Amino acid sequence: MQLRFHAKADALQRVPDFHPAVGQHDRYVGREHDEDRPGSFPASKEPFVCESDSFNGQRLRHLIARDGDLWAADQATADFCQVPFVELEFDDGEWIAKSAAKTPAPKSASPSKD
Repeated sequence: MQLRFHAKADALQRVPDFHPAVGQHDRYVGREHDEDRPGSFPASKEPFVCESDSFNGQRLRHLIARDGDLWAADQATADFCQVPFVELEFDDGEWIAKSAAKTPAPKSASPSKD
């Protein structure tokens, strides 16, 4: 079974089986390196994918429940990791819950002049 994860807020969760060599950029779950801004790892639109029985899958299953630093990208991943599934949307370079998405502020009623 394939597991899919998105980055959450500003958390940087390193890919568990990745060990960078000298001069190599880190790899983070659900993030990509921005070449134009050194040290910047914005959320990627595509989820990080791994097999559920792999080292990455087992470690991320533990970390998503323990730390809450990742979003489950689909219902199957949420069920496997035993975390609630939250509908997400990609907004301004970040994955956010649809219920927390930016909504226009309600128009305030202007005071009537009587």
